[in-house]
Amino acid sequence: MTVRTEDPGSEHVRTLVADHAPDRSALWQLDRSHYRPTVFIVADGMREVAALVTARPHTAAHKIADVIVAEPDTHDSVAVGELLRQVLSAIVQAHPDHAVTRIEARPHLAELLREQREIVDDAGFIRSRRPLPSIPSTTEPIEGWLRWADGRSPGADIDAGLPAYIGQTTEFTCGAVSLVTALHQGDGRVLREPADRATNQFDELRWWRKATNMPAVDPVSLAVADTEAAGGVSPRVYLTQSPVLLEGFTGPDRDYRAFLQENSLAQARADGIEIIDEWPGVQALAEQVVAGHRVQLLIDEIPMHDDPTPHWVMAFGVTTTASGMRAVVVQDPWVDADHGETWVDADQLPIALDDLDLMARYGDPGYHAAIVLPPS
Repeated sequence: MTVRTEDPGSEHVRTLVADHAPDRSALWQLDRSHYRPTVFIVADGMREVAALVTARPHTAAHKIADVIVAEPDTHDSVAVGELLRQVLSAIVQAHPDHAVTRIEARPHLAELLREQREIVDDAGFIRSRRPLPSIPSTTEPIEGWLRWADGRSPGADIDAGLPAYIGQTTEFTCGAVSLVTALHQGDGRVLREPADRATNQFDELRWWRKATNMPAVDPVSLAVADTEAAGGVSPRVYLTQSPVLLEGFTGPDRDYRAFLQENSLAQARADGIEIIDEWPGVQALAEQVVAGHRVQLLIDEIPMHDDPTPHWVMAFGVTTTASGMRAVVVQDPWVDADHGETWVDADQLPIALDDLDLMARYGDPGYHAAIVLPPS
């Protein structure tokens, strides 16, 4: 058996889709070009298995977005299982600098994984927890499967466990969702009814209103909201410049936002929030994550999405890639749904330290911001 790779737009791949997965043609025809789509194909002469694989730039993760099985009229589960084993192995081996292989399993692929559960288990995949209902893909019948290069799930040894995934339902509430992801513990204080999508969005906007600088969420205002959400327990803020996130504003529009940040700074001091104007570096932040802290981190979206937008993510774990590089694992509220991403792409997302250092700044000249929350 041989494994080869092809472009999703190749004539052979288009024929495979048309002949064996016409109902999924839209899934295969999405423009995923920024996420480096590649099709891995393995064949035994009679049967063929093709897997569509994508990866966000500057992350240590790749995703199997779909699998097509092409076989004669007679189904041979054993033969298909061996092909699946080969293609999964080839995909993992092709990404030595990655820490996780994901499978995004819609109903047709989920059925194949159930049929081939022994193969999936032997390959080291575990099923993700269900996300909290928020962005559209979190309420669709999509399963997530993960295979960690180091064989263990990041954050599993933390008392609070793995944080549930929740996506931002607006373009401006990433900061509020980073708060929700970090501090939601099922006690009703952060999310009142976490199983209800409408209530989750209401709470997402409720926390955004508490922290917003119209419309961005600045670090100090977010730390003040964190303190309230955590029942009065104050975080530590690293912020190398103030005020921030005012790019594009001039005159009165800039002045009132700067004034709001000054007001938040006064409230932070009253709440006992420590604010440090020196940047510790991503290595030191990774050590704090290992010690049980969750870290809200301001990043630039250019490396991952080629979008010059400030964005908040929440770090909760540390892992290693297959090649031994250290990576911080984050929950990212944002998914690029227009180009084929779902919650599976953003849940438990590992980012190597060099890439995180590239992202963890915003503005020109660049400034840094991180909020370190006390261990639960």
